[in-house]
Amino acid sequence: MSQPTPQRIQSLDRGLQILEYVSEQDQTVRLAELADLLGIEKSSAHRLAATLINRAYLKQDPDTLGYMISDRVFTLAGMEKADILQALGQARLKAYTENTVTHIDALVEECAEVVRTGVAYDREEYRPGMICIAAPIHDFRNHVIASIGLSGPVERIGNGSSPPIHFVH
Repeated sequence: MSQPTPQRIQSLDRGLQILEYVSEQDQTVRLAELADLLGIEKSSAHRLAATLINRAYLKQDPDTLGYMISDRVFTLAGMEKADILQALGQARLKAYTENTVTHIDALVEECAEVVRTGVAYDREEYRPGMICIAAPIHDFRNHVIASIGLSGPVERIGNGSSPPIHFVH
């Protein structure tokens, strides 16, 4: 007796195959590669890729016309409360200043904001009068390859809403 074939939606399956393949590549992926991967015509591969671009899961390099994973895919991979709790283990959130985040729900909100904006702030949370800003540096595949941070007196850098901070975005 043969095993029943699991139900699947072919176009969804192909879209997921595209995302998996593109995310594993070291360079942008050409339309012909996608068509070959899926065993379909280029016009069909183009419609699938266009749908993924329209939904912001892929982006297309304007020079090579190759495809790469978009920021949205990485945002969806953000940490959830359970992940943060697991990462903390038995550690407690210790208050260093009155601005230190000491409640797990506030930390979860802050992590979600970091994922959404791509920038992390320390607004006098460790030392009064000092502020820190950090952001990842991405390669052409949108993989994080480095980071950059800036620390200094709040009077020079700002408080997170003043113009000196907006250069990071």
